[in-house]
Amino acid sequence: MADKSGLGLVDLQVEILRFREILSIREAENIEMEDKITSLYLSIIDLKSQIEKVSKSKDPESLRFLDRFEHSLQKKYEQRRKLIEKKQKGHFLVRTPYKEIAKLLGISEGGVSVALIRIIEKMQKRALPLLGS
Repeated sequence: MADKSGLGLVDLQVEILRFREILSIREAENIEMEDKITSLYLSIIDLKSQIEKVSKSKDPESLRFLDRFEHSLQKKYEQRRKLIEKKQKGHFLVRTPYKEIAKLLGISEGGVSVALIRIIEKMQKRALPLLGS
């Protein structure tokens, strides 16, 4: 990599450490998003419990809050749905941007993309025989 990038070994190590730091920060953000999904799930359970209690109550004062609870419940469901959708689309994956890799190696971003696709294909081909055994 040092030859390809034209950087000295120390400079290359500094760049790699910078990438790792950026990725660590992004991973911490992703863990926070995972925690939000869990928190929303727990809030939903709590709201359902409160709605159940209020529904059983004959107290008019308590029944006034039923609409608020149900509205809050719907908002929590929607927030959770959006976060889960982002997760399923791969937004919680942490990757070094192709732009950074391309700059480091002195090649185009498209070249990085094609190289990574080829590597993934080779890895998948090698994994297939292992899965059959």
